[in-house]
Amino acid sequence: MPETTGRFPFTAAPSRPAFSFLLFLAFAVSALAVPPARADGGPTGMTLRPIGYGGGGRYTTTAFDPENANIIYVGSDVAGFFKSVDGGESFTPLGADLKGLAVAAVAPSPDDPNTVALLCDQGLYLSRDKGNAFTELSDIITYGERFFGGRLLMFTKDGLLAATDLSGAYLVPLDGSPAPRDAMPGMEYVKVNSFARLGERVFAAADDGAFELVGGAWTPRNDGLGYRFDMVDMAAAEGAGLFAVERRDGLYAFDPETNVWRKTAEPPTALFDDPPRFKLTAVDPNTPGLVFLATDPEYWPHALFRSEDGGGSWEKVDDYELTDETDNWAKSLESPECLAFPPTPGPAFMTDWWHVWKSVDKGLSWKTVQSGLQNTVVNDIKTTPGNPSKIYLATSDNGLMVSPDNGATWKRKMAGVKAGHARAIEASQTHPGRLYLLMRPWESEDTAKLVRFHLYASDDDGDSWRELRVSIPRKDFFEGGVNGEAVDIEIDPADDNLVYLAVNGYGLFRIDAKGAQGDVPAVNIGESMLSPNFSGLGTLLVHPEKPGVIYASTNGGGVNVTRDGGTTWKQASPKYDLTFGLAMDPKNPDVLYVGLPEKQLLRSKDGGKTWKKTTLPGDRPDFIPVNCLAVDPDNPEIVYAGTSAYDYKAADGVYMSRDRGASFARVRDRLPRASVFSLATRARARNGCGLLVGYNGLGLYEGCGSGR
Repeated sequence: MPETTGRFPFTAAPSRPAFSFLLFLAFAVSALAVPPARADGGPTGMTLRPIGYGGGGRYTTTAFDPENANIIYVGSDVAGFFKSVDGGESFTPLGADLKGLAVAAVAPSPDDPNTVALLCDQGLYLSRDKGNAFTELSDIITYGERFFGGRLLMFTKDGLLAATDLSGAYLVPLDGSPAPRDAMPGMEYVKVNSFARLGERVFAAADDGAFELVGGAWTPRNDGLGYRFDMVDMAAAEGAGLFAVERRDGLYAFDPETNVWRKTAEPPTALFDDPPRFKLTAVDPNTPGLVFLATDPEYWPHALFRSEDGGGSWEKVDDYELTDETDNWAKSLESPECLAFPPTPGPAFMTDWWHVWKSVDKGLSWKTVQSGLQNTVVNDIKTTPGNPSKIYLATSDNGLMVSPDNGATWKRKMAGVKAGHARAIEASQTHPGRLYLLMRPWESEDTAKLVRFHLYASDDDGDSWRELRVSIPRKDFFEGGVNGEAVDIEIDPADDNLVYLAVNGYGLFRIDAKGAQGDVPAVNIGESMLSPNFSGLGTLLVHPEKPGVIYASTNGGGVNVTRDGGTTWKQASPKYDLTFGLAMDPKNPDVLYVGLPEKQLLRSKDGGKTWKKTTLPGDRPDFIPVNCLAVDPDNPEIVYAGTSAYDYKAADGVYMSRDRGASFARVRDRLPRASVFSLATRARARNGCGLLVGYNGLGLYEGCGSGR
């Protein structure tokens, strides 16, 4: 099975991240007001509330309600979408009804603002209550390409135009008739990047050029474009005209009388070392001549250009202000994605691969809005018994984030650490401030013969780090789900200078970190395992009372156990070859839990000698496993299970048991069904808020009111 991961790879320029990431939430809300994110109670009595930081991931699109500019929609690449009803002062995540989490476009109907269309990687959806609930229109009309286009949905008098990344455009009726299974003629098998309307005329930008919808079919409109036809965006407004972006040539303006494109002036690109590439354009419908052009997210440096004369001259926009106190990695404009203006004069909004920006001066300056916009991939969570309000997060892109006050404030702690994705964080239970951090740097240091893994140690609570670099001979892998990546770390409870490193496909390595720095020796104690293919985070457990006893969850060998420190291993779950995250009862370490595919798990009362299977309630798609588990430290009768999904599909949230895993009930919520990557529990020092949930893109949530 493929490893469940966060965001999606792209080809990066030097010193830029090799991934970008994000997630989904949804709530039962009124059409005019959206309450704070929370669960709706249910049999568990638990609610979930966000306590993570704003920003941190890729925002794909933005759109305004046509009658109320205070209602703003923002899409995410892995977290569904967000809605604001107060002009961007705060946002609420939505999308619990969606089967996919990568939102490519959100579009309200200009004739009925209650009607909102949404296009994602798993289908086309329609809402009749301003995006609070959706019904599926089609599961074949999708946009799976992670380099999203611009305006991919358009309401017309004949129905809804929907773009795809593989098969052109579809015209979908909105009268209840089935959605068509065939694309409109003229752009079949073409990636469509944007729609625009000029008067009664409808146009499309596509990888194969510009098109106009004429008589129900798409007709090429490429006169004047030269020899390049890679049209990546398009925008139009009455009184301003129609503009389109060619990826390498920049902006063109359309003459509707002659049907010929005219190249606009070149933006000031002397700051670029290489010829720039471009991605988006936007036209202010309230200010004739005000046009914007931005560089492609793959290109560095990222830039936004502004013209007040329809592209006759340009200025580079340099005024960006981060208004949130969170210490994020990205400090300014980061890979612009979409820019939108309200239908009447008012603030503009822009999304990029880290922020949502707001401008009140027609795009001359921009400030971030972040309240409620958690868009963070949380890979791991840790707390310590002595200070349960202090939270350590291993996140993608941003690295290690630490909150001393249960999420009220956050600080990035990466001094001495190579930038990239933090995969796992471990905190010593005996030496306060001793931490270990597993990183996947953006810039690989692998060679043709060696692969390198990057572990860091800190003795001052992350204020400074020393690198422990492990190099091992390279292997080639041909098995599904085996990628050679380091996925988990675990501290030896008997000696917190010893760290175990699980590497998918290579084995389990023991590292003596005492006084070590730079290249360190690592002993592979997992060579005799049946299948040293670790499925991800939480796949290692070291027994706190029995030295030498280690449990490892694998893809192909199930749960393996060694009772002699790794000299010999035995398969502890012979009937189950594919297992996921492990958990241990902190009051009785011989009580174990491990996740299985299809929303199932195993539980053992005798240290893994025998197991019983539990099935979570509800539907059990083959793409949703129990990915991670956690046991309440105060009451081990309470066990939590987090689900994830393969191939970026929607998962099924968090489940809770009150009988040591014999039966479970879902923690009911209206969040987008993002994969749960990590669970952590802590002592009841937080008014019953003992559960922490880390999502793929939805950030960090706190579970409260479990009835402990």
